Amino acid sequence: MKRSVTTIMVSFLFAFFAMGQTTERTSITKNNINRQDMKSLKIERYFKVTPERVFSIFTNPEELIVWWTPDTKFDIDLRVGGQYTITREENGIVHRMTGKYLEVEQPNKLKYTCAMPDFSPITDTITIEIHPGENGGSKMVFIQEGVGINEELKELPEGTVSESEKGWQMGFDLMEKYWNNQKNNRVEVPRIISSLTFQNNDAEQAMNFYVSLFDNAQIIDIQRWGKDAPGKEGTIMQAVFELDGQRFMCSDSPPVHNWDFTPAVSIYVECEDEEELERLFLKLSENGQIAMPLDNYGFSKRFGWVIDRFGVSWQLNLK
Repeated sequence: MKRSVTTIMVSFLFAFFAMGQTTERTSITKNNINRQDMKSLKIERYFKVTPERVFSIFTNPEELIVWWTPDTKFDIDLRVGGQYTITREENGIVHRMTGKYLEVEQPNKLKYTCAMPDFSPITDTITIEIHPGENGGSKMVFIQEGVGINEELKELPEGTVSESEKGWQMGFDLMEKYWNNQKNNRVEVPRIISSLTFQNNDAEQAMNFYVSLFDNAQIIDIQRWGKDAPGKEGTIMQAVFELDGQRFMCSDSPPVHNWDFTPAVSIYVECEDEEELERLFLKLSENGQIAMPLDNYGFSKRFGWVIDRFGVSWQLNLK
């Protein structure tokens, strides 16, 4: 049987194999277990990439493939209350992982339920906390809780590493290998990309604001100025983010130049409906300037032009 990128996602299958075995051995249910006595699995790892990169590899289908195989299908609704399904088939057997997102705090925390309903009725909870580490790296704290991991750990002889921990560690090793294979641990950017240079060390604030405005948006990578660097420590040396499929680069400029953003160059957005147009116009113009209020200007039935509080210009058009 062929084993590819993650040996059929060994880490997940190891973790939930134990859960399936528990179901066959015992009639214990969630209702008759004292949760204060339940055991949980905790793993701490340090990675030489930013928290954004770690968060992305657990949520972005383009990077989640590291855990699975090229033919895996992902259906992800990354929001609190949103659900996900990861599906792959091998030799006629369907492997599905499903769950619900309980906490989503990009890029520092992710909490979700996790189950393999085709093999076991048991659902465990995964919590991943990601903290900035030294030299631009990250410290990850991973916790698995629930009936499945409890049953596995409570029967484990002292000093023995559980199959779940072996599996997760194998997955984390694959993450490191994936990052190490990428040149300089840097995300590849398009040959031509719009770059925003901020003069007031507010690139991260602006980027987070822009990403919050669009459903299909994400921060892809952040490289920060370090100690004794030209820029202020911790500010953005270079970051890449995406708004509805369009990638942008941004940075905090170490020297303060005698120039800034100009309305002569702007970001143009085709809005799907009146609701989106008015929402974006209201949010982007808050504490900024209105260059052209929403109106019919002949070339468009509804159009507006604003300069946001960071000085970036936006043309908003009703599609």
